[in-house]
Amino acid sequence: TCPAQIEQVLKINRSLKKVILAKFGKEGSQVNSTGAYQAPHKTISEALMTVREACIDAVGIEEASHVGMGLDMQARTFYMPTEDTYLVQGKVLNTTELMTFYTDLKVEFPELSYLEDPFAAADIVGWKSACRQFGFAPIVVADELYHSSPRMTIAGTLEKMATGACIKTSAIGTLSEAMQSARAMHESDYRSIISRRKAEGTAVNVDIGVALGSWGIKVGCVAGIDSGAGAFSRMLEIYEETTTFPEDGHHYVRNDWYSMVYDDVTLPPDASTPGTQLLAMKEAEATGVLKFHGSFTSRVDRLWDS
Repeated sequence: TCPAQIEQVLKINRSLKKVILAKFGKEGSQVNSTGAYQAPHKTISEALMTVREACIDAVGIEEASHVGMGLDMQARTFYMPTEDTYLVQGKVLNTTELMTFYTDLKVEFPELSYLEDPFAAADIVGWKSACRQFGFAPIVVADELYHSSPRMTIAGTLEKMATGACIKTSAIGTLSEAMQSARAMHESDYRSIISRRKAEGTAVNVDIGVALGSWGIKVGCVAGIDSGAGAFSRMLEIYEETTTFPEDGHHYVRNDWYSMVYDDVTLPPDASTPGTQLLAMKEAEATGVLKFHGSFTSRVDRLWDS
C-alpha cells in the first residue's frame, strides 16, 4: 500500500544516515540544501553499496531485495564533446566502454532498476545501445535527451532511444503538451515519470502523475529545502480519497498510482498500460458503465479536458 511504501522510504532514509555516519563520521552525514547526503564515496559502486546496506538495515535482507535503486547520471557533466568520450572515476571511456561500465554495475547490483541520462544527448549510439541492452531492467530514462518536448519524445520512442522519459510540466509549458508526451510514452508501452525543476513544489505533480497514469513521480529528497515531504502528504491524501469507500458492494481497479470504483467493468485486451486503461475507463464512464469516486473524478477531468 501507499502508506507502507512511504513508511519504508522514511525507514531507509533514517538507516542511510546511520550507515553513512558509521562510515564517514558526522561530516559525511551532513546534507546540502537539496537534502542530499554529501558522503565522500570514491566510486558509484561504493555509493550503491551504502544504499544497499541501509535498505537491509531498515527492512531486512529479504524485503530489501524488492527495493529498487536508481542513478541519475547527468552524463553531460562528464562528457567531453571534442573527444566524444566520458571521464568516469578518473578514467576516459568511449561509448562502448561506458556501456560496459553500466552493464557491470547491473551485474553487481541487480536491484538497479532506474538509469537516467546515462549518455550525453548527442550520443545517439549510446542511448540506443542502452535501450537494447537493458530494456526495462533497468528502465533507461531520458530527461535532457527530450527536454520534455512532445515532438522529441514521440521521435525518441520511434527511434527506441529510451524506455522511459521525465515529463516536466513547467518546462513544457502546458498540461496539454504534457499529456501528449505521456500518451506518446504509454502508446509505446514506455514509462513516463513526472518530474519538476529544482526548488519547484512537488505536491501538484502527484495529482498530475496520478491523472496521467504515469509510472512514477520524482519527489526529491526526504529532507531539505528541495523536500519531497509535500508530495508524500499528497500521496496519502489521494490514497485515502481513492481507497476509503462506503460498503456498497463495489470492486476496485488498482494501478500503482490510482484506484477507481467500478461495477463489473471488463477492460479490453489492449488496456495493458496506464494510458490505455485510463482511456478505456473514460469510455466506460461516458457510456454509464463505470463511475469514478468522489473528488478523484474531478481531478482527472480537469487534466483530461484541459
